[in-house]
Amino acid sequence: MFSQSRSRGLSLLELLLAFSILAIISTLAAPGLQQLYQRAMARHSSNQLVNALQLARATAVNYRRVATLCPSRDGDACSRQWALQLMVFLDNNENGRREPEEQIIKLLDGPPEGGRLHWAAFRNPRVYIQYQADGSTRHNGTFTYCPADGSDHNIRRIIINRPGRVRFGLPSEAKRNPCLNTS
Repeated sequence: MFSQSRSRGLSLLELLLAFSILAIISTLAAPGLQQLYQRAMARHSSNQLVNALQLARATAVNYRRVATLCPSRDGDACSRQWALQLMVFLDNNENGRREPEEQIIKLLDGPPEGGRLHWAAFRNPRVYIQYQADGSTRHNGTFTYCPADGSDHNIRRIIINRPGRVRFGLPSEAKRNPCLNTS
């Protein structure tokens, strides 16, 4: 007929042992997961910036007008801090400031909490990037993403040349490290 099977539960000792093993494994894995998260955030932030630069360049070429990329605190006006969101707009008067009649193309997220962007321009220390109708830029320089954890392994460099092309650089390409500045 029917055999009755007795389901056997876990004793309190077995349960405590299982939770202890789980706690030890979690403790060992946590630093590795944190490093993985920081590396992913650095990759995401640098890709987000490259996408914003490419969008600004494509906008200038498509509309045949100057397009500006700048940081923005409120999504309406440019700011001086690259740790904010990024704004791409058509800059009709080419002054690097958004006027009420100038069209915002897109607002993009800035770096994650605690991460910072530094812009170092060559011969032109503006706080914005402008692309001309032919896709070139008046500003060549380097963006450096500084991660929240301060790890040298997660520093990312994005280099912009005069023809407007963007490439990833190596941390060793800089003569000084802007991530060391706490200001």
